[in-house]
Amino acid sequence: MRTLIIADNQDITRAGLRALFARNPAVGAVCEARSKSDLIRNLRLAPDAVVILDYAWFDFNRVEELCILRDRYPCSGWMLFSETLVGSLLHCSLRGERPFGVVLKRCDSDEIEAAFEAVMQGRGYVCESIRDTPAYPEQSGTGGMSADTVSSGMLHPVVSMPSVHSLTPTEQAVLREIALGRTTREIAADRYVSFHTVITHRKNIFRKLGVNNVHEATKYAMRAGIIDVAEYCI
Repeated sequence: MRTLIIADNQDITRAGLRALFARNPAVGAVCEARSKSDLIRNLRLAPDAVVILDYAWFDFNRVEELCILRDRYPCSGWMLFSETLVGSLLHCSLRGERPFGVVLKRCDSDEIEAAFEAVMQGRGYVCESIRDTPAYPEQSGTGGMSADTVSSGMLHPVVSMPSVHSLTPTEQAVLREIALGRTTREIAADRYVSFHTVITHRKNIFRKLGVNNVHEATKYAMRAGIIDVAEYCI
């Protein structure tokens, strides 16, 4: 059984989801989160939890932050459950290593449960209401999932990112400093090494991880747990 985290600030929604999944044999403990910090705390305790999230009611600063948090906990499953979904959130939810389940609150209970089961099995899901809208990437020509990828509302996962274990301990430490916004000279001064030594570490890190810039390296560091999402946002 897996923990269910209901991340929604509406009392009626939390009560409804509890009732809907109360008899699901695959669900163990049910936790509630009313803020991003609550959600992160619950994920630390149950990293393989299934999260049902209303993004619109949560304190995420940007859509990318949500995708990074999802990738930070690779064993977790995610279902977005909202009144509406903006295009940028929908596009983000369909990309990456593991797409989200995406369901609107007006969907019937059968479709909500179908999305939940897909997420439990490591697949993505897009409800029929969203697939029929122009915002859906398949129809809008924005480079999203193709018709061959979507079957009965479900999406299949893709390959994972490079392992953090390819980096030496020193490179992991330097990556952490880079991700926290430290300059090359600041890192060199703190580590009592030359500026050029840090440049060499940086080149090796980028090569091993297959990234091209600090932004991509920072995203990797958060996904791999080298820095925490909350720590990055301070």
